[in-house]
Amino acid sequence: MEQKIIKGYNVCDKLDDILTAIDVKKIFLVCGKTSYTLSGAEKSIGSLIERRECIKFNDFDSNPSIDDIKRGFLQLKDKACDMIMGVGGGSAIDIAKALSILIENRDDIDPAIRGNIELNPRKIPSIMVPTTPGTGSESTHFSVIYINQKKYSLSHPSMLPDYAILDPSFLISLPPYTAACSGMDALCQAIESFWSVHSTDESRGYSKQSAAAILDCIVDYVNHPDNVARQRILFAGNMSGRAINIAKTTAAHAMSYPITSFFNLPHGHAVSMVMPHVLRRNCEFNKDPLNDTRGASFVRNIMNSILNMLNASSPEQAEKTIVTIMKKIDLAISLSEAGIEKKDAGDILFKGMDTNRMKNNPIAISETDIKKIIKKII
Repeated sequence: MEQKIIKGYNVCDKLDDILTAIDVKKIFLVCGKTSYTLSGAEKSIGSLIERRECIKFNDFDSNPSIDDIKRGFLQLKDKACDMIMGVGGGSAIDIAKALSILIENRDDIDPAIRGNIELNPRKIPSIMVPTTPGTGSESTHFSVIYINQKKYSLSHPSMLPDYAILDPSFLISLPPYTAACSGMDALCQAIESFWSVHSTDESRGYSKQSAAAILDCIVDYVNHPDNVARQRILFAGNMSGRAINIAKTTAAHAMSYPITSFFNLPHGHAVSMVMPHVLRRNCEFNKDPLNDTRGASFVRNIMNSILNMLNASSPEQAEKTIVTIMKKIDLAISLSEAGIEKKDAGDILFKGMDTNRMKNNPIAISETDIKKIIKKII
């Protein structure tokens, strides 16, 4: 399906026309407990939404669990809404997308999330309005959901929302730490989707545009934000989402999920902590086994292109570039630096990795290398 992307300051003014065109009578709104108000979204679009009947769901955690999904599902099923809208960060949007397809699959929530049944396609119209710039979730066809602290990816082509509304004004109130985490999430997505085994000319085009914009503006966006930087980072984050919608993420994301799940570090911070080390390892490959069937020459060209994106002459310099950005935007580069110290952290991170995402990495990173990377980040 073709998604309609509407972007620019105050574009939410067009929301009423969209709702009228779809003939929406009852909206199921998934939004953050506080971000909906603090971002200015409630003030901007609340009156437009409330011209219709609106059921609000915000009873979920920052890392969506199956219990959160079940609560939302029961409420959606009971209220018989005719449209789903997600307003917020990646969690709110992931939940909205998950509910949009699960409502067509009724009570098979657990097997659906675990990937054990074939899903019926989404039928209910959906609109997503991000209030953070990092995940690009408003333009992907999958949702991250945790079951017993293990990450699952609910996925179906029809989960891609009908509309993504990108209004940079909703980023104005973001705290610097949240801005830093979300901006780095978008950068990591752009880099990973570029080297992914599923990358295409189209996805790499999105990745390259996204990475270039983020590298150019992320430090100013976090430390000295203005309207231009907010717009650039939001649009770049959306492009990174469009890139991973095709190519998916790889080793850095795979290794980051248990950091978030077990140590409660925001996803964007967790993946940026892993990225420098995975980046260097991928760039330094020699005769390693490959996951990418396009061959060693193709992978080497991809890695050289990434070095060029980072204006780096070597893998070591590329690693330092990411670390330097993190330091400039005040992100700890290890768990210990972030105040997280656990004796069993290494085992937790190794056992909690997303093995499916590891398969998307261009080279097959060995267990020994994974443990070396984990040692560096704890």
